[in-house]
Amino acid sequence: MARGFPVSGTPAKIYEPTESYKSWRIVYPDRVTGKRRTTSGGSTRDGAETRARVLCGEYVPGHGSKDEQPTVSEAVANWLAANRSEWSSRTYDQYFYFGKKLTDRFGDRLVTHISPADIGKIDLSAQSRGQQQKARSLVRGIFGHALPITAERADALAKGIVLSGTAGGKRNPRVDTNDIPRSPLVAAFIITAYHTLQVGPLDDPAATSIDRLTGVKTREKSDRNEQGQRIGSATLATEQQGEPAPDDLCFLDGLSPEETGKHRRGIPKHYGNPEARRLAEADELAGRYRQVGLATALGAGGGLRIGEVLGLRVRHFLSSEQILHIDQNDWDRTRSNYRGVVQVSEQASQASRGAIWVTGTKGASKSRTVHLPAFLPNWNSQANGSTREQIAGIVPRFADADLSLWQATDEESIELWHHGFTPLAYLLWDRLWDDLWHHPAISSLSRRKRVSEFRELLIFPTRNRVRPGREMQPVQTDPAWNDSIRIVPGTGSYQAQSNYARITNPVYDHVEEQFGSSPRHRTNAKGRRGWTHHGLRHWAVSTRLKAGVPQPLIAKEMGHKNASFTMERYGHVLDEGIGPKGFEY
Repeated sequence: MARGFPVSGTPAKIYEPTESYKSWRIVYPDRVTGKRRTTSGGSTRDGAETRARVLCGEYVPGHGSKDEQPTVSEAVANWLAANRSEWSSRTYDQYFYFGKKLTDRFGDRLVTHISPADIGKIDLSAQSRGQQQKARSLVRGIFGHALPITAERADALAKGIVLSGTAGGKRNPRVDTNDIPRSPLVAAFIITAYHTLQVGPLDDPAATSIDRLTGVKTREKSDRNEQGQRIGSATLATEQQGEPAPDDLCFLDGLSPEETGKHRRGIPKHYGNPEARRLAEADELAGRYRQVGLATALGAGGGLRIGEVLGLRVRHFLSSEQILHIDQNDWDRTRSNYRGVVQVSEQASQASRGAIWVTGTKGASKSRTVHLPAFLPNWNSQANGSTREQIAGIVPRFADADLSLWQATDEESIELWHHGFTPLAYLLWDRLWDDLWHHPAISSLSRRKRVSEFRELLIFPTRNRVRPGREMQPVQTDPAWNDSIRIVPGTGSYQAQSNYARITNPVYDHVEEQFGSSPRHRTNAKGRRGWTHHGLRHWAVSTRLKAGVPQPLIAKEMGHKNASFTMERYGHVLDEGIGPKGFEY
């Protein structure tokens, strides 16, 4: 056989014409089977090289036929079909949406007629750098799977996706300290939420009145100075620096009527008593803000991501046996054996096509146990001693180390809140007992059925109840998902993160405005530049590290790969077990 000439950049070789074969020949590997194939290359060497490049998948303008290569739409469909069994349903849904970006723009064009410049026309500037890099991987996968495209060509196309900034802008694994909200801000988030459209736990009920429709408060007498700071409270470093304290009136007054009014709905003309309807709506909105406050406290106290928070049900906190025991003791926390344990095994997140997916949680382990502190660390960063030592200075009975902080009474919890300790135990119990155990949908059931349905209640459901015959946001799971996604009749469904953010972001923005403090990583954001729920997770990890909680335990409860990852992310800022008195900082 005549000597072959390699075609640079391809595995093909071309052979000169011989007496037996009057044209150039191309020998190349079939991209499907890998078998060696031979075909005609024409009468000229240049023509043979060009055809060899096309057969090996290299992009050659003006060459290639429909019979030899798929369109972009076909390439996307083939790639999705080939990988579907390896992906979760939610992952497939997200990748389908990205593939649609390609098919909408280039659907009928042949894959070899797409250039990196074409790919660059897909605008991902609003996405994070990490998402842009993920898009590059998807382009590489889609075009790399197409038969006539070489790996080198697929990589060149992937690089057509423009990454914002420079290589130096790649996310640093270390969490910037300026992306961790300070303790006074976290406390103010919660206080603002619990005092919007309602007389809150830190208001003096004897001296505070409220217009229930507008949420405007009137105080007959004041224990405040001209700056709205509480007289007699512990002096905070923030006050000395001219900053507000979390219990100042700018937070106790809650959000403005202009802001809360955005979440009100119109009253149909057929309502016979529109005033009563508006009052009921104001009460319902007040409850929504209390939920925001609790969700914030859970993010700060347990490091729960927003999807994990919105996936929480009562059963993640309490077993049937615990509920029966607690009910027998009149839901008195001082006689309860609950110590803040929550099983984090589900998350509710919205995929690209609108459906809410209920899946396992992010991280190496799809399920983890988190221990919540009864009280968040004092918002005064200059406070001395452990949380228990500080609390014992205010409520002396807690000097007994065997007494769980989860046994604080409501009165003690409010008093400690005035002194800077946000009472997560009190807030959680208030939601479980006042709102959910007495929910109209289950309150009239038999005791056994009530306990069963109570455990299935979502902690943070939608405003609208699921009604027979009414379409709600679709909820989907993978076929192998074993846990229930059933919604108790007469209650709300899983809440979309985008809807939750609409009522939560104004709370964060109000606090940010008062403190003049915003996260560094959102400095160049095109939309709002304020805090988000995820910053609470950073705060939860950093406060645990500062308090000396064992690093392996932090990693386990946060769902990190290992303690080394935790330290890499947060190290700049080892009792393994949780005793019978509960988790304490």
